[in-house]
Amino acid sequence: MMDPHGVVPRGPGGANMLNIKNARLRSEHDVQLLRNRLERLRQEERKTLKKIEETRRRADQIITLKTRNEQTHLRKQMLAQHVDEQQQRARERLLAQKLESSDATRANNMALQEQKRREAAILREQRALIEDHVRRTNDEHVERARELSGVRAAAALRLLRTRRPTPACPRLPAPPARAACPSRERPHAPAPLTLCPPPRRRVRR
Repeated sequence: MMDPHGVVPRGPGGANMLNIKNARLRSEHDVQLLRNRLERLRQEERKTLKKIEETRRRADQIITLKTRNEQTHLRKQMLAQHVDEQQQRARERLLAQKLESSDATRANNMALQEQKRREAAILREQRALIEDHVRRTNDEHVERARELSGVRAAAALRLLRTRRPTPACPRLPAPPARAACPSRERPHAPAPLTLCPPPRRRVRR
């Protein structure tokens, strides 16, 4: 047992207490190591989950883009198939009219009219598709131009706000007249010049 001053007494009892203390310290050290390892495992788990989420997000984007492309391609195929079916039905009707009608001229005229109507319908559909595409493109261009105009206006406004008015150019005073030298006379001083020095602090003389 330890005395009130915290000193381990010598002898078998003191050695036993020292062993118990060392064992407790080793246990606490092992527990701390296990906690650190558990924290590292948790950090690795969070990183792994983050990577999985990022991979899932990219996969969703790829799937969405692929689905959109497939839908566009399918619409084009359906439109082409519809046009082919219309033309095939027009040819079949033309042939049936030729076989059933005794008047070749009348049958020919009717077939031509039908074919023209079908071609006009096809042209109207194609024209509507082209106009829709042109309208969407123009809308995108107008929106882009509006955005650029807004950006330029904001930049011009910031430039105007940052500019400061240029201070007025002061007129320098004329130098004082000097007394004439007794030995010789000097020419008169020139007229004062107006200079525009850069703004600076005045130095008191």
